[in-house]
Amino acid sequence: MIRSLDSDTRSNYGAGLLRFTQFCDSLDIPERDHMPAAESLVSQFAASHAGSASAKTLNNWLCGLHFWHIING
Repeated sequence: MIRSLDSDTRSNYGAGLLRFTQFCDSLDIPERDHMPAAESLVSQFAASHAGSASAKTLNNWLCGLHFWHIING
């Protein structure tokens, strides 16, 4: 399924997963609670980047998280 995405999309989604992991680590959230991610955690992540990342970038990151959940359940 991952191969259905073009390389730019894979890169953007990967960046989102990295940023999300870094966000969780900065809050000392245990790895087991990173994924699958609770809706409240994803909301906190989005809110924390709302002023510093463009809407397009944030949307790409969130799409990457969504795609991870589709693949991994």
